[in-house]
Amino acid sequence: MVQIYLLELLDCISWYNPKVLLKRLSPNTLYEECAILLEKMNQHELALSIYIHKDI
Repeated sequence: MVQIYLLELLDCISWYNPKVLLKRLSPNTLYEECAILLEKMNQHELALSIYIHKDI
């Protein structure tokens, strides 16, 4: 439930610095959140690679 709220918050609000937040998140556990932040930074291919390789 908290994760869903965080995902919606990251997707809808634009007043934060995605680069700073990305440094603080663990890509191994919060891959969807990292992908959203990468998308906000126009790193779309890197964001897609997170989804592709998350189960490997």
